[in-house]
Order: sequence, then C-alpha cells, then structure tokens
Amino acid sequence: MSNVIPNVPGNWAPPIVFTAPLTTRLDELLGDIHLADGEWEVDLDGMYAAAVAEVADLLPPETLVDYCSGPIVLNVAEDSVPVTGAKVLYVRRQDNLVQEGGPFYECTEVTISQFQYANIEDSIYAATIESPVYVVAPYGGEPVLQILPLPISQGGVSIGEVYLFEYPTEMPEPSTSIIAGMPTQLTMAVLFRTATYVLNAYLAWAVHEEEDNEIVALVASQIEAYQGAYQAELKRYMEGATE
Repeated sequence: MSNVIPNVPGNWAPPIVFTAPLTTRLDELLGDIHLADGEWEVDLDGMYAAAVAEVADLLPPETLVDYCSGPIVLNVAEDSVPVTGAKVLYVRRQDNLVQEGGPFYECTEVTISQFQYANIEDSIYAATIESPVYVVAPYGGEPVLQILPLPISQGGVSIGEVYLFEYPTEMPEPSTSIIAGMPTQLTMAVLFRTATYVLNAYLAWAVHEEEDNEIVALVASQIEAYQGAYQAELKRYMEGATE
C-alpha cells in the first residue's frame, strides 16, 4: 500500500453522515476494557491524537485543504503565523498592486538559507510577486511561517493566506460526531486505529500483570480484527480515489 492516499474528487462517493458521537462509537469498539475497573489507565486523548495524525499524514495536502475551515490571513500588521502542532497544507500570496482583488500566486516552500537569499532584491533567487516563497523557521522557541515578498500596503493591500491542518491533542467534545478537518469517509479508520492503540497498550499491561491467558488471547484477537478493519477502511477510500 502506498504511503500517500491519492487526492479524492469531491463527487467520488456520497457524503457519509454520522450521527452518533465519536466517543460513543469508540466506546462501542472498546467496551469497558479501557476502564479496567480502575486498575489500568490509558491516555485516550493521546491515542486518539496519534490516530488522527497518522491518517492525516497519509493524505495529500490538496485533500485536506478542501476540509479547512478557512485560511489564516497574513497582512502588514500580521506578517507571520505560528504553526506549532499544525501541518502546512497550502500557502499563497495575492497581488493587489495593479487592481483590487488581484490574482493569487502559490508560495513555494524553501529552506531558511534560501529564504535569506529570497529576501535580497538584486539576488537571482529573490522572491517576486509571481514567484512568492514561504519558510517555516524557529522564532521565540516555536516554528513560525513567513512569506516573501512581505505583505505590503502601498498602492493596495497585498495579503497572504495560509491553510493549516490542526492536529488534535485530545478527544473532541462528547457531542461531536465528525473529525475536524478530515473527510468523513475516514472517520471509522481513525476510530479503528485509536482502538488498536488502546488495545495494544492494554495488552502490554495485561501481559505484565499476568492476566488470564484467555483474556490476553481475546484482546490479541480484537487487535488483529481492528487492524484489518483499519486497513480495509483505508483501502476503500483509496479505491474511491482512483475510480
């Protein structure tokens, strides 16, 4: 299986509508095993966050852009944006020098050293209106994204737009039934992956605590089944992408 899922046309399949909250569906997969009568605890937030990150990183940026709530706008006052805990999907800069509502040009990602040369006007590597660039570099202890040419205000306002996927750090609110920023067709893939992480952690604890062999075998069987279901969900999504 390829490490990257192809971009999926918006009409490849009817939208999947889930009504049950994510927490409810995850409880249905795990039962009471992640509670373990208080004897065993699991970082469910961390397991869920890892599962979302894994699936999101399999998707091409152009797919995730379609599910963004909106871009972060860069302007003269705010010419950079922190990107801690986020995946940069798409960056573009608008040219309003000639006319209002001018064209957007996609920014190319460059290294820190290339960005420095791009900021020198007489350099052959200088960023231009039609060939803007962006860099993610450390600033004040966190990664920050900046574009060149910088947003300006002379003769009109030229702005930048940054599209990000925000990696979650915890389970969503109990009433939430979708995963923010991701196709609904991959919701079950994330839940199966989360369940696999949780059960693997439980299995390690059970073996260490010398739990009943029958329980250990049952959990191992569940892990195998959920891993297969996870792969099947990814395969189904990929097959839809190539139809």
